[in-house]
Amino acid sequence: MKLKNLNQAASYYFHISGAAENTNRSSRYENHIKDILGDKSINDIDHDEVQYLITTLQKKDLSDQYIDNMIAMLKSIMNKAATKDLSIRIHPSIKSVKKLYKSNEINKTFTKDQLQELFKAAHKKSDQLGTIVELLYYTGARPKGLLSLVAADVDFHDNTITFPSMKGAGSYQQPMRKETADLLRKHIEKNNIRPSQYLFVVSEGSTREHAMTYNELATRTNILFKPFNINVPKGAKYNKKRLTLYSLRHTIITEMVQVMSPAVVQKYINHSILETTQKYINIGHNEVQSALDNL
Repeated sequence: MKLKNLNQAASYYFHISGAAENTNRSSRYENHIKDILGDKSINDIDHDEVQYLITTLQKKDLSDQYIDNMIAMLKSIMNKAATKDLSIRIHPSIKSVKKLYKSNEINKTFTKDQLQELFKAAHKKSDQLGTIVELLYYTGARPKGLLSLVAADVDFHDNTITFPSMKGAGSYQQPMRKETADLLRKHIEKNNIRPSQYLFVVSEGSTREHAMTYNELATRTNILFKPFNINVPKGAKYNKKRLTLYSLRHTIITEMVQVMSPAVVQKYINHSILETTQKYINIGHNEVQSALDNL
């Protein structure tokens, strides 16, 4: 099969890719890559062509991480095409394209007072929303992982929650802390949720056959984070400075690595590699002095 240009290569790539992420990735390609490089033969795409793509995306005020993801997807499309069409030769200079995002800075985290303010505001909107927000903090789960839970995933006898596979890591069981167990037990009993039913739905009076999606959750919670982001400038480049749903995960991980082994935190959070957990370690003067005092 001959792939005449990048557009044909992309169509092939998305066709054989997993259906779950197909629409999202295909949409990103259509919006950001197709009009710039789509008609070009892969053999003609070199370092300068990719660099031009990067410059064009930067003018759209996209974050460095987002652009890096676009370039990574471009390389994946080209590599997959080369395995399908042996006449394709990927230009060696592509390897010299450098990532834009270099910082190990973790998203801004909540203070204890901010957490309590957020929990209160979320519960004021609805008990379900308050439960979701609190659980995102106590479990450190990714929002999509929490939203995919059914009642059977919660085992009060063994005191565990089974979260689904996400981001390359397999499904995992997490021990429940008291706050987590109390929130879940109250939510399940109050709503009479059966084992096969989703825990969190758009309409709490529904049959619970369809889980609330991340976008539906974000729509309902965006207003809750505005008071914490008043002083953050607009623009994608400042996304790392904003408090969001994901900041709840970052907050609990940051707190945990200060008081326990990163390896334990890695297991609890289900990071696929320890290095990811270690990025959250922020050792300051006070921590060093405390360690010296305890020698």
